[in-house]
Amino acid sequence: MASRKLNVAKTLVSGSLFKVGAFVAIKGLSLVFYYLALRLLTPEEAGFFFVANAIFGFATTIPTVGIPAAVNRYVALFVGRREHAKIRPFFEKMFNISLFLSLALVALMILSAEQVSSFYSMPLTPLLWLTGIASAFFIITSVLLSYLDGRKFFFESAVVGVVQNTLKVGIALGLIIFVSSTAFSVMGAAVLGFGLSTILAYWIVKRDLNVMKAGKADWEQVKESMRFGIPYYLTHMAEMVATWTDTLFIGYFLTAPLVAAYAAVILIARNMAPLITGPIISVQATVLAESYGKKSRLFNAIAANGSKWMIYLGLPFAAGLVFYKDLVMETLFPVYADSSYLLLILLPAFFMVVVSGGARAALFAVGRSDLLMRVGLFLVIPNVVLNYLLIPGYGLAGAASATAVSVALAEALALHYGFKYAGARVHHNAWKSLAATALMCAVLFLLNWQLGNGLFVNLLIAGLGACVYFTALVILGGLSELDWQLVGALRKKLANLL
Repeated sequence: MASRKLNVAKTLVSGSLFKVGAFVAIKGLSLVFYYLALRLLTPEEAGFFFVANAIFGFATTIPTVGIPAAVNRYVALFVGRREHAKIRPFFEKMFNISLFLSLALVALMILSAEQVSSFYSMPLTPLLWLTGIASAFFIITSVLLSYLDGRKFFFESAVVGVVQNTLKVGIALGLIIFVSSTAFSVMGAAVLGFGLSTILAYWIVKRDLNVMKAGKADWEQVKESMRFGIPYYLTHMAEMVATWTDTLFIGYFLTAPLVAAYAAVILIARNMAPLITGPIISVQATVLAESYGKKSRLFNAIAANGSKWMIYLGLPFAAGLVFYKDLVMETLFPVYADSSYLLLILLPAFFMVVVSGGARAALFAVGRSDLLMRVGLFLVIPNVVLNYLLIPGYGLAGAASATAVSVALAEALALHYGFKYAGARVHHNAWKSLAATALMCAVLFLLNWQLGNGLFVNLLIAGLGACVYFTALVILGGLSELDWQLVGALRKKLANLL
């Protein structure tokens, strides 16, 4: 049992290593992409882009009907059950359905662009044509990447993600400098980046499918996967509504420059949780689904240890962002630095996404997408109502408060469901991270008070704070024997890569 647990843990670490590196690169490139829009476009053009980007968020969710999630889970389940012959026909049917829905989306976006532009009283029509095309490429790529993750091809999936975002940034910079500093140029870069990365992902997937046995097409399996996928789709759609509701309400009640100011803040807050949970939960969900297919007794241990490391990494990161909120905003988005106070409202709530990550992965693995759908509804309904009530009277602070309250409530419900229906619990050592983070914050405050400000000084202080945090975590006994074995395995892995 001990060696099996170590082998599973090594798979998690190995996959997470690629995913962490890719997620850091992807989130960094994504931040640069939006940074270009916020810094190189006028506030009005930036506002146009972020309204279109909010619509992109909805457009990439509505037509998917849960296909990416279903592909990820069922491919992993087939591997766990050793039913490899089912993988190719299942995936080909799901991919064809996704392709048809993506083409229908493009047609719908082109036909409705003028009406949407009139609703917002903004010149968005050509921009929305590009948004529809970018959305279609994004959806197709997400299905291909879900297949790669289900097959545990974490490295290949990571490469596609990095290439996609690198292309977006490079093309956006070129178009802004050499063509025009407009929202159209930035969205055009997204179209080209998504399109080229779709071709790369399709080539990688096709190579794997070609060496597989072509089993008999099973429509019943497709129907079963959609019974899982559609509730998961409704969950994701509700999360997208909640994600972009504040931006859309600000665009309706306030002005385009205020949309850009809020976008700068929410960009930092929303990327905090995915930067930590994204790499781990992506790998953990696949390993848990395969473990569930094998009926392994390690299922609960995998879920608990995943939640532990999400908290270990997420809590000091969130605390550091709160401590350095003014410096971060002044460095990245000096035009919108006055809005940094919104991070005090948003970041504690988004840390709840980190805490509930293991519970969500476990519910995904056991197929309880119906419970995740309830969580999504519990997120979106208060969010819409509170945004409508608070933004007219309290502006950006009202939007941030509406988002914070709804996120905290929804993630608390996810934790409850994860524990009750999937046996996923928060690891008993999680409190040690809280103690270590409190010590880290005290050290940050004292050093900042003694040494003063300045970018280099603050980077040095942050590094010392991180050392204090992990030293305290070790002293408190936060790392188990298995964790130390994994550290040794990770060190060897890094040495081999270098």
